[in-house]
Amino acid sequence: MTMSKTTKQKLQELELEVRLLKQQREQITDQKEKKAAILDMMIAIAEEEYNTELQKKASAQKPAAPGKKREGNKNSTAAEE
Repeated sequence: MTMSKTTKQKLQELELEVRLLKQQREQITDQKEKKAAILDMMIAIAEEEYNTELQKKASAQKPAAPGKKREGNKNSTAAEE
């Protein structure tokens, strides 16, 4: 009977821990969302104040990957030799 009781206690402790972790995760998610909203507002204010665009456009091309630049350098070195 004591084994069953300790198992139940462990289960209850784990359930409590899961609940607490879920609450922490929700708080962190809320904080991240608030931070993102505040940063967006700051960027919008700065863009308006300084009459410039600070946010990247979604259609803008990404720069070439660093690995590709290195390959180009290796090829040009090989061609020069």
